[in-house]
Amino acid sequence: MAMSPTDNVPVSIYPVPGGSVRAVWTGGPKSPEVATSRDGATTALVERAWAEMCTANPRLHDGPIFTVTDASAPESLVVALGSYRDLAVQGYRLADGSIMPDLGVRMLGIKAIITARGTDGQDHALILRRGPQVRMYPGMWEIGPAGAVDVPASANASPRPGETAIGWDGLLATLCREAEEELGIDLAAMTEPAPDGGVGIARWVCDDRTARSIDVIVHVRWRETVDPKAGWCQLGRAGWEYTDAAWLARRDAASWANRASQVSDISRLVLRAWAEAQSGDLA
Repeated sequence: MAMSPTDNVPVSIYPVPGGSVRAVWTGGPKSPEVATSRDGATTALVERAWAEMCTANPRLHDGPIFTVTDASAPESLVVALGSYRDLAVQGYRLADGSIMPDLGVRMLGIKAIITARGTDGQDHALILRRGPQVRMYPGMWEIGPAGAVDVPASANASPRPGETAIGWDGLLATLCREAEEELGIDLAAMTEPAPDGGVGIARWVCDDRTARSIDVIVHVRWRETVDPKAGWCQLGRAGWEYTDAAWLARRDAASWANRASQVSDISRLVLRAWAEAQSGDLA
């Protein structure tokens, strides 16, 4: 993938050929970085950092995640198994002032850019304000919903090299679950079907070096016309992950995305790409 640098933002964005993504195994169930390089002192440090983080934010909980080990082909990401705890502690400043080292864990995530035709005749994208207790970008605006890709039960078995860990349908299932949990909406019912019958099309893969994640960006088209002035966008309940929402006009997206202190890094690049797309594309 060729890097797409933009004003020193620590995110790279790459187009996805074909409109779908799959994740394939490295050949083993554990992240090679974690499995081979961790010593007793690092393990103890991870435990101490995680305990401090959970005390500060009781919403945190550990669980398996896919960690991306090779993103050179955005349509076929190579993954291993890791843990959310190992992801979260990286870069954390402990109470004694020491900084947790990078463990090589890069979470596989999925994120939607939901677009719709507004009652004003303009195209709009859904933007969401993150809650104060989220791990990354608290209080900032982003596209969404978003989340870590679910690890299926079959991941507990030792896979063969090149075997699919999770396909496009599984990735979209995670996105639909996130939409229900975070926004209280049935994404499949509320959006126009993609050409393959799914809820959306994979447009980009983003490498977010701040969040230490590799995110698949899915374009989803809202079925109904929306009122840009409708407050919570008539999307459903508000949760702790997001505290506010709005519809952003396409004509305003590029300038609005320049608010670096208020918009997450990935969302800045995706909104710019959407704003600059050719007429009729990414409507």
